[in-house]
Amino acid sequence: MERMRLFISSLSTIKPSDIVWIQTAFLGDVILNTGAFELAARSFPGVRQHVITTGVGARVLDGLESVHSCLIFEKRKGNFFSASRRTASELRLRLKDPSRAVILQPHRSIRSSLLSRYLGFRSATYFESNLGCLGGARVPRVGVFHEAVRAALPLELLGVSREAIVAVRPRLAAAKIDHSISWQALLVKKKVESGYKLVGMAPGSQWGTKRWTVDGYAELCRKIVASPELSKCCIVLLGGPEEIALCEDISSRVNLNERVVNLAGLTAIDDLRVVFPLLDLLVGNDSSPVQFASAFNVPTVAIFGSTIPSMGFGPLAEGSQVVQLPLPCRPCSDHGPETCPLGHFKCMRELGADRVLEVCRSILQSGS
Repeated sequence: MERMRLFISSLSTIKPSDIVWIQTAFLGDVILNTGAFELAARSFPGVRQHVITTGVGARVLDGLESVHSCLIFEKRKGNFFSASRRTASELRLRLKDPSRAVILQPHRSIRSSLLSRYLGFRSATYFESNLGCLGGARVPRVGVFHEAVRAALPLELLGVSREAIVAVRPRLAAAKIDHSISWQALLVKKKVESGYKLVGMAPGSQWGTKRWTVDGYAELCRKIVASPELSKCCIVLLGGPEEIALCEDISSRVNLNERVVNLAGLTAIDDLRVVFPLLDLLVGNDSSPVQFASAFNVPTVAIFGSTIPSMGFGPLAEGSQVVQLPLPCRPCSDHGPETCPLGHFKCMRELGADRVLEVCRSILQSGS
């Protein structure tokens, strides 16, 4: 505890001119970090915030007023130290006052800790960060908090109150419709103008046991299309290139395809920042689309299998609900292995479409 007090006093007296965030994790983690960016901007008026992130992370943060600049760190391309040198050189050109720059490192990887040390500014991270001892101040990463809140905890070392930190919520900027937006995104907008409610479905995930079954999503689509009270709902299938076959399989099983728009593999990040604000509901697994929906306050039905919401990645949008089965084998890992360790995959296979449909219907009708 005494060491913690020393750490806090070593940073809380600084009025930072620049805050440098190191966040090169998955896209969902970058999105969840945006609440911390907004809180820092409110807490330190005039501060410049620079985010060291991935290429896709920089795209999703485009237009966010709290972020002054993004520096792309290609962590898996080329030599780490040459990439670090490039980042350091570019960063120093952007800093308003290097003597008052502070690094905040919510990404706990060894690579991020090494980069933080290489940059050489005063820094803050978690006690739980890999090689976090290389940095300066550290704060406990409180496991019971949502990841959006945990990402903001390093701000406590700069004097930001815990009360303000636990209230953070992710926010993204909607993209403007211009010539760079695809016709697919404009098609979705047209559905809204025609009076449809949009139900986004994101059936993919990088982790196999986080994915609800294809049969489950296809049956849910069929039931929504067949439901008289949901006759003005249009289903929008969402996913990257790796989900094209999955979404084509789902859409091929549904009649009345004019009410099913398959955007898998057809949308860039800017397109998604047009489509998500138009959605009335998102149905998705424990993956980045749920965090997208949270950032645009889109009510969400989040389906959890191998992981559980208390790990810190549940939906944050108003009116959202989680659907899951109470099994003693859950959770089976932090991320969700590719296949069920016990071989039965009951957490997803035994989750019926009727149960998910009931939750979808209640959210859609409460918002009408």
